[in-house]
Order: sequence, then C-alpha cells, then structure tokens
Amino acid sequence: MSMRRMKPSLWGVILAVGAAAAPAVRAQWEELEALPGYFPLEELAIVDAEALTIEINLTAPMLRMVAAFAGEAEPELAALVEGLQAVRVRSGELGEGEAAGVRSRFQTAGRWLDERGWTPMVKVRDGNEEVLIYSRLDEAGAVEGMTILALEGSEITVVNLIGRLDPEQLGRIASGLDLPFGAADDFEDAEDGEDDGEQP
Repeated sequence: MSMRRMKPSLWGVILAVGAAAAPAVRAQWEELEALPGYFPLEELAIVDAEALTIEINLTAPMLRMVAAFAGEAEPELAALVEGLQAVRVRSGELGEGEAAGVRSRFQTAGRWLDERGWTPMVKVRDGNEEVLIYSRLDEAGAVEGMTILALEGSEITVVNLIGRLDPEQLGRIASGLDLPFGAADDFEDAEDGEDDGEQP
C-alpha cells in the first residue's frame, strides 16, 4: 500500500510529468478551488513542507498527456484519467513522534470534509496505519471528487482527485497503481458500506 513501493505502471509517468510541471501549474489552482471536488491541501497543512518528499500537481492538459501515454496498455487507467480535471498528491516521511500530530490533522480534515457535504467511504485505524477516503457527490450521486488521507508507519500520503470518477473503475485499478486505499475488493466493499475498519 505504500506509495514508495508502487508497482511499475503509468504512475511513473504521472510522477515524471508532475515533477516537471509543478511550478507552472500552481498559478492555475485558483480556478480549480471553485470546483466541488477541490480539497485545500496546503491550507490544512496536513503534510509539513519539511517532510514533503513527493509533490504532484496535474491539471487537465497534462492529464490528457498521461492518458495518451496509457494508450492500449492500460485502458482502464486512461479512461479514469480522462474524466479528471486535476490530480494532486503530497507524500512525506515523518520524524519520530510526529504521527500523533498527523492523526490530529486527519481529524481536522475529516471535519472539514464532513461540514462541506463530502461522503465518508472508508475510515480505518489499525495500529500504525490510518486511512480516510471521502468522495464528493453531485445531486445525481455521481462522484466529482475524491480525497484520500493515508498514514502508514512514518509515511503520510494525501491525494485529491478533482473531476468525474467511476468508483468501480477506480477500485479495479487501485492495486495496479498501489494507491493508498488498499486492494480493489476492499474499495468495492467500502462502496457498499462494508467498512470493517475502526472509526478514528
């Protein structure tokens, strides 16, 4: 489940494109802040700048590039990316004794999401691991944004996906991308309200 142990996949392309484009993309976030799937990563200061090891900011034009790289090799991933308007990832390594502070920030983030109408899909706390997954739904029940907060040992990862998503499709490719919300069957169980995790 660790973002550092990703399987070889198109995610490597996302990392490469995101690293190259990050400076130019920051200027575009004001427009994205008005979208319902937007989550204020920096404002809530979930990952300290000093701990940050990965920062990805991809907007629609760059995501189209990622979809083109996927091509026939990973059609499900390409279809998912094409529905997105932005992908934002922050990942970092915590120092000794910092996990408690991160758990507190997760609670603050959860309250922020709850107060703004996001739907909690997964809440897991198991030893040194904690995962929160929230989705933003429109009036018809379609997913138009997702936020994932994951703590695994000393590693923290926050993902904000803005745009139209097919949760079933996302679940099927979760293992392939090794994103921090477990295996596809776990994610699909969460969609059906079968969350076996402990509430934070």
